[in-house]
Amino acid sequence: MGLSSPNVLPPVRIIMDERHARTAVLGCVLLLAPISNLFAEDRLQILRRSPEPAFSPAQEEGLHALNARARVPFQARRGAPAGRLLLLQDGRLANASPDADEAARRFLAEHADLLGFDASWQVTVARRGGGRRAHLSLRLGDIEILGASAIVLQDGGEITGAALCLPQGRAVLGAFRLSASDALARAREEVNLLRRRRGATVHVDWLEPRVRRAYLATDAGLVPCYLVEERSHALAEAYGLFIDARDGALLRVICLIQHGTGQYPHIDQPGGFIPFATGAGEGKVYRSLKAARAGNATQLTLKNLSLGVPSPADVTKGFVVSARADTWDAYGQDPFSAKLKFNYGPFSLAGYDHFDQVNVMYQVEKFHQHVRKAIDQDLATDFSLPIVCNIASASPNAFFSSSTFPMDEHTSGFIAFFDLTQLLLDPAADVARDPAVVAHEYTHAWLYFEGLSFTGDLDEPSRAVNEGVADFFALTWLKDTVIGRYLDDQFPGLGISRDLQDADHFPETTIAAMAVSQTGLPEEHRNGEVFGSFLVDVRKKVGSARTERILYDSFPFWPHEMADVGYPQVTPENALAATETFFTSCVQGMLGLPPGIPLGVDEAGAIIGAAAGRGFCNTPASTTLFMTNLESAPERQVKHPSRVVVAGAQQRFAFYAQQGRSLSVTLAGKRNSGLRPDFTLAAISGNPAGVVESAAKVYTDQGRVVRQEGLLLQEPGLGAYKLTVEGTDGTTGPYTLTIDA
Repeated sequence: MGLSSPNVLPPVRIIMDERHARTAVLGCVLLLAPISNLFAEDRLQILRRSPEPAFSPAQEEGLHALNARARVPFQARRGAPAGRLLLLQDGRLANASPDADEAARRFLAEHADLLGFDASWQVTVARRGGGRRAHLSLRLGDIEILGASAIVLQDGGEITGAALCLPQGRAVLGAFRLSASDALARAREEVNLLRRRRGATVHVDWLEPRVRRAYLATDAGLVPCYLVEERSHALAEAYGLFIDARDGALLRVICLIQHGTGQYPHIDQPGGFIPFATGAGEGKVYRSLKAARAGNATQLTLKNLSLGVPSPADVTKGFVVSARADTWDAYGQDPFSAKLKFNYGPFSLAGYDHFDQVNVMYQVEKFHQHVRKAIDQDLATDFSLPIVCNIASASPNAFFSSSTFPMDEHTSGFIAFFDLTQLLLDPAADVARDPAVVAHEYTHAWLYFEGLSFTGDLDEPSRAVNEGVADFFALTWLKDTVIGRYLDDQFPGLGISRDLQDADHFPETTIAAMAVSQTGLPEEHRNGEVFGSFLVDVRKKVGSARTERILYDSFPFWPHEMADVGYPQVTPENALAATETFFTSCVQGMLGLPPGIPLGVDEAGAIIGAAAGRGFCNTPASTTLFMTNLESAPERQVKHPSRVVVAGAQQRFAFYAQQGRSLSVTLAGKRNSGLRPDFTLAAISGNPAGVVESAAKVYTDQGRVVRQEGLLLQEPGLGAYKLTVEGTDGTTGPYTLTIDA
């Protein structure tokens, strides 16, 4: 791309290859890899991932046909539980018309084989939302199939998107042997047991109950059951219990507390939230990463808790609700004693469960407060987000998923943490006890609900940015540069941690990430270390709070999926170019803040310097060169703090300056770093007379500092110049470049 007339130029300008000159737009993403049968979707991976479940050739062909006809392409994913097929409109559901009902039925009928839709199931309209969205329920005869549903979006008779939850098992697993009155009696026994466990009175003035027959969709098949719904007038409590119609067993419980000050997400409530009662309770937590690594828990009074609330899912699975975290215990113990104190005990699976619940809740609350203060904005996750602790596993892993919460399906979007206690017989072998990982996952959730996350297929560069951004916010909160220190302590030798101040550099790290990937693309967490290291480099020069604010303010100007930068499909052959382009476009977004959100010249210089140091722009090999305008800089001075990360790597800094300026350049390596830097200056045009030296370079402090004055700039008008920095004799380390005209 040629340079335009430089009469009026912004402080920062970009020269790019024509094919990379794209506009950044909004998008979304997660953090993901298939690990457990309970949560069978792509997940965040700290270690290795299994390959994503493949669709059959017939399904692939059919889905491609749907894509070709849809206004917004469908994306297909495996959902939880295993075997359900989800079709999403770009990962989100926009608004769909009342006459979408018939279109939705036709859609299901036309694609029955592809979607696994059984012709014996009937489709009825459960409710409408947003004017153009039809929520459909599925029935076998006149009995609703709970857990199987469809949402179809339609605009002017055209299907624009769909989300379907269809059970893998279609067989009816037995008959209705229990009567409705017997089911009601069993449900009341269970409600009284639930209330007794939290010390509440058993004698409640219940309103008229509602009992209805249903089939509960499971992967094994359709379980005949009764859904018993009861509501207390005086206590404003509501319960929904699923009673097995074959033998009276309790299948599932949903509990709603409808008074208080907290907010709990529920998709069936107006506005998407219900309130809950709050109080305070005593609990032990890790107050810092240092305390977590030492195992030193502190007893605190924790506020804004919904104390004594029984589990909304299985009766054996206790949970704790706070303003920002709805924490669940997958092992299945009640977290409260009769006096509303958190239960703790000696080492046992039961004894240590609730420490993790309460500790995660505390970490989320503290991290939320940190981000809220840093960006000076309310967060989109200002509600009680479901979080599951103690998922028994042999893999130290955690993830955020935007899919339906599998334990009771009351909302979409949740976080899960795996626990290796049963494998290692050590309660500390628990991913939820690493505050950095908790904050990392919460960042993914926050950005997803904010509509600011970065979407893509597994290991695409957009997802690497997603990982780097989550690492950055977690580490900034903890004032650290290494994520996963706690997990490294617990699982030595596995190399779980990610150091964002080591020698990660493009393209070397990206190539190494391809070598450990199962997709052929650069593994997203390893590749994300390059971008995360760049962000930490900026933080070290600009400051933590300011960098966090720059990121949040500039996210709308970043690309959020690969198509935004001209790479609708990333392959092993174009992965390096796609990574460079996406990373560089994010930097462009940081530098492109609008006038109402000013970016200082020194801040821009630090951003460019950090990106150049990590190698994905402003190098002799890169396709993008960010330029500064010395004429618009205060006192015509620009500083670029940067670093030589890899021996032999070069950074290139470009600028505009008026003809006749006398330039001085100072290049100073950091003390004790070992770097002995040097530079060359030339006109971008290649004109050998564009720069005239009137004085020699001066090297001081054993070659750590080099300075040259009297560099006469002779390009006509407002000329363009490039200054190339390298470490002599293979030396590496941080430095600061000062250009003064």
